[in-house]
Amino acid sequence: ESFMNQPILQYSHEIRSAVLLVHGEKAHSCYFSRDAYKNMVSGSRYADNKELMIIPDAVHTDLYDGGGKNAIPFDEQKPNITSGIRLGTAAMTTRGFKEEEFRQVGLWIAEALKNKDNAEIKARIKEEVIEMTEHFPLP
Repeated sequence: ESFMNQPILQYSHEIRSAVLLVHGEKAHSCYFSRDAYKNMVSGSRYADNKELMIIPDAVHTDLYDGGGKNAIPFDEQKPNITSGIRLGTAAMTTRGFKEEEFRQVGLWIAEALKNKDNAEIKARIKEEVIEMTEHFPLP
């Protein structure tokens, strides 16, 4: 199913928010980050806040491997300052999400970030997330 989610890349050039892609150089799926980054910046008006970081000789890169401190590699903030988000796309695929659900998750994230101080909007998004995930229970 993860290969079925790759067509969502066609929308990555629309992402206005900052994006940091981190991938291990030897990871079997490193090409996906390279392709996503290329698509995000090629001809995009929003290319200036995108970055691709390939970790040399790494196979697996987990953004939250920080000695139990939930640290993000290369983050300028201290580990006790929340400054990142980790999206488990594998977990979403395991739940059975398809392209439509992946796109909706992205829309919710963007809307929540744009309206971070609006309790009404955040409450609505939360209810919509709960409603959708009820249709896609964990296996």
